[in-house]
Amino acid sequence: MVIERADKVVNLFEMKFSTHEYTIDKDMDENLRNKSARLAESNKACMAIHLTLITPFGLNDNMYQFSVQNVITMDDLFT
Repeated sequence: MVIERADKVVNLFEMKFSTHEYTIDKDMDENLRNKSARLAESNKACMAIHLTLITPFGLNDNMYQFSVQNVITMDDLFT
């Protein structure tokens, strides 16, 4: 899902289901970077792209966690 905001920021959402904290591995990191790059190439306006992960239980800390700028959890959606 992609949302273009009035402040010239595009939120690129990635949704992942997991029964525990989601872990971004090397392949997923590359996939996210490729999606962001393709969006930047197709977007003619100069806009910042923020990768946002939606997953029920959050994100596991590792070296690839910095691929995303925001994490939305089940608690964020239902409280």
